[in-house]
Amino acid sequence: MRARSRFVVVLLLATGCDGIHIAGAARFGAVTVERTGARVEVVGRIGSATTLDISFTLSDSRILVGFADYTRGTQMSMSVESAAATILKPGGSAATMAAELAVEGGVEAGAPRWHARLGMEEYDPLEAGSRNRLARALAATDLGAALLDLLRVRTKVRARMAEARSAMELAALATPVDDSGENLPAELKDADDLRPPGMLAGDTPGLGMTCASSIKCSGSAPYCVTPSHAVRYGVCNRACLDGDDCNAPGVTGRCSVDVGDVPGVSGSLRMCDLRCGAQQSCPYLLTCDSGSCLARQR
Repeated sequence: MRARSRFVVVLLLATGCDGIHIAGAARFGAVTVERTGARVEVVGRIGSATTLDISFTLSDSRILVGFADYTRGTQMSMSVESAAATILKPGGSAATMAAELAVEGGVEAGAPRWHARLGMEEYDPLEAGSRNRLARALAATDLGAALLDLLRVRTKVRARMAEARSAMELAALATPVDDSGENLPAELKDADDLRPPGMLAGDTPGLGMTCASSIKCSGSAPYCVTPSHAVRYGVCNRACLDGDDCNAPGVTGRCSVDVGDVPGVSGSLRMCDLRCGAQQSCPYLLTCDSGSCLARQR
């Protein structure tokens, strides 16, 4: 389906940095997340001291990650196939000075293959027992701790650079799995994620929330998107790769809208088209217009 490109991002309070605290990682202090060009930067500070610096750079068909935790003296580098170029499971590597994880994806005998190596040991992440042994081995390294901290910003980073999905998938190998799935660490949250400044009464933070120059979007859907700059109210949206990125509680969308005028980004970003439901119903405070849920103009 051909993407539509009649939407723009409003430059407003909603597109600024987040001032946040990571649940379970207060040592980082206030953390900001922003995208400039093909790079997303996550920076933590306490006063004037930098505590955390993570960069995600989209380079050709790869995501390059630089990680520095200055509170523990840990530095990590990662190179992984971009989710946009990965058919099944991503291949890549992540390393600190003390440990290195190498992962290969592909197909073997017609079935998906995912092979991991940590030190001299090899693992099959597609098999739960082997995957959990890998997670336990990583837990004994500084690399495992770095991968867990990377996962704490997974939603806020992917909302700005959807291709970073593969980096988070590789990082998730540091977490054990059970019958309920992956046991991912608590995500970065702040007061604005729970109650964004200016949020209208009866609305819900996240994808599909109504926004404006005085209404900030939450970090999980940071872009305030409108049909044109002349329209006052917009819808909080996020970068996407496919429909999985466009579904949230009460919200169903498809990844089919090219949005222009995104601050700090040349060209456009692919974002979500929130579709009307039965009898032209829409979630939250939105209204149905030509099959899409848009903000009501007040």
